[in-house]
Formats: sequence, C-alpha cells, structure tokens
Amino acid sequence: MRQIEVKKYSDNDELEFFLDMAINESQRWLEVTCRELFIDRDDFVYSLRYGTHLRKIINKIIPDCFDLSHCRYGKTSRTTRQILAKANIAYTEFEHYIDDEDWISQFLLICLYRLCIPRHLLFLREDLEQFEGFEKPYKVFIDEQYVYICF
Repeated sequence: MRQIEVKKYSDNDELEFFLDMAINESQRWLEVTCRELFIDRDDFVYSLRYGTHLRKIINKIIPDCFDLSHCRYGKTSRTTRQILAKANIAYTEFEHYIDDEDWISQFLLICLYRLCIPRHLLFLREDLEQFEGFEKPYKVFIDEQYVYICF
C-alpha cells in the first residue's frame, strides 16, 4: 500500500513539473512572437486573460484584425461585425450577442471559423474570463455558445 502512495506522489510531482514546463514554454513563445513581456511574469493565466498576446497572434495571421492601439484606454474602435468581417467570417447567429468589447468571444469565433481550430483544442470561455456577474446579453450568449458550438 505504501508503494502505491509513493507512486501517486511521484506521478503528481512529475505531472506538476511537466505542466510548469509547458506553461513556461508557452509564455516564452508568446513573449518572443509578440515581442512583448507578459503583464505578470508569474501569473500565466492572468496575462492571457488580459488578451494582448492572444490578439497580437491573431493580428500576425490576419493583419490588423484587432485594434490594439493604446490611445483608446482598452476600448476598441471596431465593432464585432467589423472584426469578424476583417477575419472573413460571415455573419453568425451569435454576432448580435457579442459586445464590441468582448475580445474573448471574437477571438474564439475567429479561431473556430477562420483558422479552423477544432473545438476541443480551444480555450473554454471560462478559462479566459470569469463571468458569474454578467447580465444579458452575455448570459444568453454564453448559454447558447455551449449548446451550439461547445467551446
């Protein structure tokens, strides 16, 4: 019995080591590719939630898709319709539910429909944003998102 406990402990340590290594490599790749350091070098998820690196990656694939100019203090000058049109994504049934500031939904739709990344390889929406306090239309969009496109 003691041998099994030691094996489980060893497996957990090994898993934690490999996860930490994968996070560090992902962070390093994003920083090099985007030529910008993470906001918080010790908190990978927090920096991803901020969204700059993920949107910059999309902009490298689809030039000028997201407006990342800093003079807008975090506000976008483009509507969801304009962003999705720039990505050559036809009007979707969800577009009218996506707020113009909702970069996460825009990002996921671009990954799914333009870049054809399989759903099971995408982030879950709640991985990037905690949305317990959202009101409509976000609640409706989030509910429909799981039913129809299964992020």
